[in-house]
Amino acid sequence: MFCKTASQQSCLSLWSCTAVCALIAMISAVTPARAANLVVGLDDGDAIFSATTAASTTVSSGSIDHAAGVSFAVEITPDANDISASLVSILEIGGPSNGAGLYLLNGTPLFISKSSTNDQNGPSGTAPYLDLDGGSEGPNLANNIAVSHSVGTLTAGQTYKMSVVLDNTDGNLEFIVDNDLDGYQLSNVASGWAWSGNDTVNYLGLDPVGSRGGLNDLNGDTDVDSASAFSGTGIEGRLWNATPNDNLYDIPPSTIHYDGEAISNAANSQSVGNPNHGQGLLFNIAFAPSSADLTGTVLLMEVGGTSNGSGLYLVDGVPVFLSKQDGGSGNVPTGLNDTDFTDGNDTVAVSHSFGELDADVEYVLAAMLNTNTGQLILTLRDGLTGDILTDLIQLTGEGPTKNWSGNDTLSVGFNNSINPSGDRGALNGVNNGNPFYYDTVADFTGYLDRATYANIFIPTPAALPGGLALLATLVLRRRRA
Repeated sequence: MFCKTASQQSCLSLWSCTAVCALIAMISAVTPARAANLVVGLDDGDAIFSATTAASTTVSSGSIDHAAGVSFAVEITPDANDISASLVSILEIGGPSNGAGLYLLNGTPLFISKSSTNDQNGPSGTAPYLDLDGGSEGPNLANNIAVSHSVGTLTAGQTYKMSVVLDNTDGNLEFIVDNDLDGYQLSNVASGWAWSGNDTVNYLGLDPVGSRGGLNDLNGDTDVDSASAFSGTGIEGRLWNATPNDNLYDIPPSTIHYDGEAISNAANSQSVGNPNHGQGLLFNIAFAPSSADLTGTVLLMEVGGTSNGSGLYLVDGVPVFLSKQDGGSGNVPTGLNDTDFTDGNDTVAVSHSFGELDADVEYVLAAMLNTNTGQLILTLRDGLTGDILTDLIQLTGEGPTKNWSGNDTLSVGFNNSINPSGDRGALNGVNNGNPFYYDTVADFTGYLDRATYANIFIPTPAALPGGLALLATLVLRRRRA
């Protein structure tokens, strides 16, 4: 009953039968991103620096807002010299006391940054680097971070798209090479991290010498004198004083009950306050699943418990919204596209029409439930293409007084192992082979950037990203080669 069905692989079948369409009333709408944008969630036109050939400049001195973070993006084709050289500069800002840069270190992509220090301090460890601590780690090891991408040595003559997002206010670092994301939580890196230094930017070059953001004068492999200019083909380079917006909707702050990262305290959940059930429900989560997250049932985020609650899960890699209202611990949905609360189980489970996600790609998934009308909106932003796919589903038996939040405890990324019956939103307490038995739901093991839980439903069509009109359209998803 819970195996993958054709409706999970494509929602075209929903349009082939009038009766099914009347029951489910699902409409899929696609908002395409501009293909030229190098970073999903950022507009190329908002970059503070952009170039298609080697360039050196000073960007708006004095107007940089360090707390807003920084995003780097390049598209390059390295040649054999770039791969064999010890250190090659691609795109950097600032200098060896305060700055940040994207480099190739022995052919491997490297991001390095430092703040409020001097050229006599460098990263800890050796290549490949994984220094995530921006504090003092010993002599000559103060106020640096450095990360080598897990892709390893690049291939000469092959074109790559690379990006780095440093959210120094939240301490998050995302490093992407050809859609393969390495995500990290930094320590001792805060809003005042002075990543721009003297505000000089170099793309593919080394001039002036006082730049070379994030490097040092310690005679090692990240020494300023070790760097050489990029000699391959540079297609495009951009720098933003911003990080991507991970919320698909403009959520009023007064309605937000939680906005943060994974909850991994002793109980794996926290109380979030009693909502007004008639105002509706909104989940929004930015995440990159690991390969392990694409097998079985994995928790993304949930509120409530096994009799009354709601949540977002992955079932064999497919995003699923689950909600149980005024039910019981043993109640389960009839399948992965059960839209009827009145069919005897007080539970719905709805799969997103996108289907199975890819590992190591960042997605943003949102679910909004209108408890007055029964309208459910599932929205997914594809990290490969930037496309936003929205499914509109009409639920049967929903009502403004029904309890979708249970005991008002929230979990993000971690299935609650302390209180198995109380804090697992809409899961099932009876092991009858369904994918929602609470003891078999796994913790999320990939990269979790941000999760938001709000007590609101934003009316359509304004709720659709970009004000998109409703379209009976599907997009062919692009998978990594």
